[in-house]
Amino acid sequence: MSGTQETPYAHATLSRQTSLTSSPWLPVLGPQRAAPRPHPLGKDIRLRIHLDGCKGLPQPKTSSESSAPRKFKVTIQYTSSTDVRGDLTSSFASEGRGHRQGTLQWDDTLYLTCFEHSFVRILLCDGYYRICERVCPAVDLLQVSSVPANSEESHVLENDSSVTSQSEDAFSRSQLAARSWDVAFRGISSFAGVVSQANIASTAEYIYRTQLWTYTAYQACNVAGQIDDTRIDSLLNTLAMAANECVQVQSTHILHRKSCVEQITTQLHWLAKLVYKLTDDSNSAPNAYREEGLARLVVILVTPDPPTGVSSTSTGGDWTALYGTIAKDALLFTLEGIVQSSDAFPPLKSAASGLLFFATSADMASNNKKHIRDIHKRVNNLAASLRCGAEDGSMLSSAHHNAIGVLAADISALKEDLEAIVHERKSRFRRFFSARRHREELQDIVQQMDHARLNYTSPR
Repeated sequence: MSGTQETPYAHATLSRQTSLTSSPWLPVLGPQRAAPRPHPLGKDIRLRIHLDGCKGLPQPKTSSESSAPRKFKVTIQYTSSTDVRGDLTSSFASEGRGHRQGTLQWDDTLYLTCFEHSFVRILLCDGYYRICERVCPAVDLLQVSSVPANSEESHVLENDSSVTSQSEDAFSRSQLAARSWDVAFRGISSFAGVVSQANIASTAEYIYRTQLWTYTAYQACNVAGQIDDTRIDSLLNTLAMAANECVQVQSTHILHRKSCVEQITTQLHWLAKLVYKLTDDSNSAPNAYREEGLARLVVILVTPDPPTGVSSTSTGGDWTALYGTIAKDALLFTLEGIVQSSDAFPPLKSAASGLLFFATSADMASNNKKHIRDIHKRVNNLAASLRCGAEDGSMLSSAHHNAIGVLAADISALKEDLEAIVHERKSRFRRFFSARRHREELQDIVQQMDHARLNYTSPR
């Protein structure tokens, strides 16, 4: 397959209904109703979508496949206030022949009512086979002329819609605690935006379903009244925390962690489905959500790679050449990334902060380049070990929590020793008369760093 593929298109316009308000000088008598809390997915909007055409379809790989005419349809899925999960399907359109091969022609008009922040999942299908798909907030369809769809190649969907605002105070009677649900929905939206920019095709379905299951649970609580289950709040906060940690990662790093992002998306989907299960006693379906698994995946995603070209195990090599400015900058970037992304894991943040101090202060603790290289090398070894600890599958187990806590304490103690040396070296007098003692203390610090790493990486 090659070239740029495009899927159905049309234009969108938005109109709002006006409402009457009382004159400001007239008194308001009687009890006043509190302003309704906004629905987490926004207001209802009605879309009219005209499907026109499509071009750039992938061609069959064999002659036998190309002999039969191919027919395609468009399916649109969304979250609705009326039937929760909305589903629309276009008529089938046959692929053109000759010079029109790879093109489709529709003349379908589809109507849907959904929330303005509902994810709309758009699929182009060859029978039951999914050719491409895209997930985006409904309101985004009003602001862009085309929506690129994810597939092995690049598809584009455009639409022509007229939208009318409906129920201005929908769901204003909700008795739910706002915070947990709101932060969960915002987290899902933010995560979806980051993944969409990375154009990871395999995540579209689960992103849509994550919002769908979360809203289904929200609706179930809304109908039944406040469900007093602390597990729901805990799961919603976990969902929001995981999503918010992921959105802080640079887009280029996400592209290098495609498999990790896919697994995180899957876990978020199962988490949302578990939230719904807690609101529906009749739902006994098995669930694949694992809190430890999600936490481990998030740590892997947010932890930058160790500096390339610097081995965490090698003891040889020309470190003067190997550990130059670029390697040091890469190490600092790695540690700063861990510090900024590990608010949810205080021991990890403490350990990384201590290592960052070592990396930035080594040249202030000694004029001996070998001593500086030795410290940098140990810092890099420990930074690499932190990442390996996340990837070995044990992150956030109680044993690993304890190991990181011990490592953080060891680094903190060594950091105090290094700070004392740096402080004394600010005085020329002390720097001169304490040089020998400082060398011995630095050698001891290096040995203690090796010992700390050995303790951390020993089987738990």
